[in-house]
Amino acid sequence: MSSHHRKHLANYLASKKSGQQSSKSASSSNGRSPGKYSVLPDISTLSVKAKKFSAMNTRSAHSQTQPRVLTRKSGKDGILDLPDELVLTIFSYLSAMDLISASQVCSRWNPVANDNVLWASVYETYGDKGEAKKGKDDTTNYKRQCLKSCVQMRNRQCQRLIKKINPFTGLPRDTEKALRAAGVTFQLSLVDRSDKERVLESRDMFVHQMSFTVRWYDLKMPALTSLKLLNFYSVNPLFFTAEGKVVSNGPTSKSLLVHVDLAWTKWLQSNKPAGSDGMVNIYNLPEGLAIATWKEDGGLAFVCLGLHFNLLLQRCLQGSSVSPFDVNRHTLITDDIDSAYG
Repeated sequence: MSSHHRKHLANYLASKKSGQQSSKSASSSNGRSPGKYSVLPDISTLSVKAKKFSAMNTRSAHSQTQPRVLTRKSGKDGILDLPDELVLTIFSYLSAMDLISASQVCSRWNPVANDNVLWASVYETYGDKGEAKKGKDDTTNYKRQCLKSCVQMRNRQCQRLIKKINPFTGLPRDTEKALRAAGVTFQLSLVDRSDKERVLESRDMFVHQMSFTVRWYDLKMPALTSLKLLNFYSVNPLFFTAEGKVVSNGPTSKSLLVHVDLAWTKWLQSNKPAGSDGMVNIYNLPEGLAIATWKEDGGLAFVCLGLHFNLLLQRCLQGSSVSPFDVNRHTLITDDIDSAYG
């Protein structure tokens, strides 16, 4: 205790003591007993009672967390020290994407950001209106149900767009239209030998009759010799407006399209450029991948990925971030007489 506070407390006790003595003298002269509150209560007893009262009356604002007992701390309180009711009120002003980000900050925020109170309104706004109006119970996880419903509605809409078949190619006629309606974009993940990742958004796309070409380039591309992995993803929005447009800054899912283990030095030893001009050399790699390098220093100029329209929509929307969509390639049934023919 500081000297300033000690002085105030001494003055307070002295004034009370003099008051008690005067009251005693008055009571003795008047024949009455001293007052009920003339003696100060024990401070330690008050603090214990306050803690018990706080523990009994502290309740969680949401059903997914256990009651948290607030304890008295010295110094200023941070945001992690706020009651669940206040954190829930603050989170009610966040968007769905911000709630997902907040749920990944710490174990304290995770159950609050995933609370049904917050996600019920999001579910009614972006999810299936018919399912959202059905009977709800406490066991329903609105966040999981909302995201699942949005994925199903998006996939159903896109599947309707690719029903018509091109009679000349045998492929869906409106694959490009379905991809643009779903708001699909593409990402390239460059992983170096120290496991540092750099993500590039696609710069431009070229549509052909039976394929789709995506290109990435940047002013500061990493050295090819330092890279060990190339991962190509499709980024798929989950939330759409009533008019069918993609909600900006909404949650997205990723689908792994192509995974390449890059051993560039070994590749150059056994492969020659497939094309070149005055500035770059172009190399063709498996899985429809093309890499261009600068002739001057051998650095990475740009990367192109060719995607065939066959099951492209399913590969983009139904894969996961760690494994691509299972295409179920046709296996050749050999002839029982001559195995050279199917």
